[in-house]
Amino acid sequence: MAEQQAFPPSDRTWYQRGLTKMDGEQYEEAIALFNRAIECEPNSYDAWYMKGNALFNLKRYEEAFASYDRAANLQPKSFVAWESRGLALERLQRYEEAIASLDRALEIQADEFKIWWARGNALYGLERSEEAITNYDKALELQPESHQLWLWRGKVLTSLKRHQEALLSYEKALEIQREIGDRSAEVDTLFNLATSYPINGKIRQGFQAQKRAIELVRELDLTPDNPLYSLASQNIKIPDQFDVLIEKMGWMEKLINFGRQGKFQLGIVFIVWLLYFFLSVAFSPVALILWLFRRLTRRT
Repeated sequence: MAEQQAFPPSDRTWYQRGLTKMDGEQYEEAIALFNRAIECEPNSYDAWYMKGNALFNLKRYEEAFASYDRAANLQPKSFVAWESRGLALERLQRYEEAIASLDRALEIQADEFKIWWARGNALYGLERSEEAITNYDKALELQPESHQLWLWRGKVLTSLKRHQEALLSYEKALEIQREIGDRSAEVDTLFNLATSYPINGKIRQGFQAQKRAIELVRELDLTPDNPLYSLASQNIKIPDQFDVLIEKMGWMEKLINFGRQGKFQLGIVFIVWLLYFFLSVAFSPVALILWLFRRLTRRT
């Protein structure tokens, strides 16, 4: 029986091995395998594109852009190649080029919500925040259950001082996160709500959001590479009477809501706060010193 001839691995073999490494998040090994595939077939769109994904996951955005650029030139009708190219450019803060690349993607696939989202991010990078919101809204029409997008929309609205709309975005993000059980994402939203609620005159809700965020951080099994790990490792103490303190914030909440009704009301609130500050902070030490002075002079 004749011996079987051993054929060297083809570009598809190296490519498939690279995909396996990608599934295991072994991105460096995946890049090496995609490079072998490219050596066998320099015009392999799949290998160039997936190599770009591996580089992007390693935050090597300049190299990722080069791979996506090659892929887009090999298959100009691939909207994912133009989209990914635009994402890499956005990470490199080359926002005008990113928008141009994303526009190419939209010409091919106009109903992909991630393209509109990425385009909004690039517009925000150019400080064109109102246009960014328009793009986010278009993305949400296509994918209304994206809690990350609702959260990011809230952050941009906050930067525009459109606080009521921002609050609604944060609350929508939190609603979806609780439905799907994404507690890590919920923490991020709660900390944003802890600021957004008071700006909208809801002091107690702001304290409650902060309390819940701290509780969730402690419940999560976080690793050191998690952005929330440093927060979880801090010794943040929640007072035993926290809920009682929150209830006592009712007068403050009413005062702030009164101040939000107009400039005249805001002026009154400002005066009240000044009086409160001087009476409780500035005058108290003076009164204490005078009291001690009288006590000492009586003894002498």
